[in-house]
Amino acid sequence: MLDDLFFQIIGKLRCLPSLFVSVCNFFLCVAAVFITKRKFGYAGLCSYMVLASIIANIQVLYATSYEIVNMEVLLGTIVFSSSFLACDMINMEYGAEKARQAVYLTVLTDIFFLLNIMLTLGHQTIDYAKYPNFSIPKEAIEMNVSSIKQIFLPGPRLLVASYTAYLFSQLSEIWLLNLFEKVQWIKSRFAKHNLSLFISNICIDTIVFTSIGMCFLSNQPLSFKDIKEISISAIAIRFFCNIGNIIFLKTLKPKLEK
Repeated sequence: MLDDLFFQIIGKLRCLPSLFVSVCNFFLCVAAVFITKRKFGYAGLCSYMVLASIIANIQVLYATSYEIVNMEVLLGTIVFSSSFLACDMINMEYGAEKARQAVYLTVLTDIFFLLNIMLTLGHQTIDYAKYPNFSIPKEAIEMNVSSIKQIFLPGPRLLVASYTAYLFSQLSEIWLLNLFEKVQWIKSRFAKHNLSLFISNICIDTIVFTSIGMCFLSNQPLSFKDIKEISISAIAIRFFCNIGNIIFLKTLKPKLEK
């Protein structure tokens, strides 16, 4: 009964424009960050970062299109961007050391999760010749195992791509910020910071992740044209998500501190 209700809701959502569903996803993520911070503090934000990382690496396997703006996209960008919001809140509220600990926890949890999936798939499935009366039908078990393989076998390459991109983006942000500090015609330090942030944490991070995860380490690599289109769409989504995150921090942060 609950399974049928769940799929009925999904069916109704699929009748809506995908861009609208993605906007709902953004507000869901913002609400989740707000609730976990308000109710559980630092532990809640850490938990959110861990969960967001796992969800984003699953969502990125799903492609959709925003027909309103004629754009094809891979999902996961919105949830991934919300993890930066949670990390920024930790940094502002609890300090840089706590923010680094949250990042380390996320990395370790990703690795732990993938190792558990690997060990799960390492088990032999039940021998129905010996146990013909097992309560779950053979076809259902085979479908479940196949689904787990389809969803989680790309996990290692996505993890490598994700943290390689993270390393590149962080190092490039430091280099770009130092470079822009020497540029005289950009007077505002706020503008310099946000420009370096946009180039490194949005553009470079997205391009490196897409290139490694979808091309260099993939058994079915995408073409340069596909990588370019996916990267452009992901950069646009991350740009607007970051604007939303900034607005959220400015408007709701005083409420969080009460």
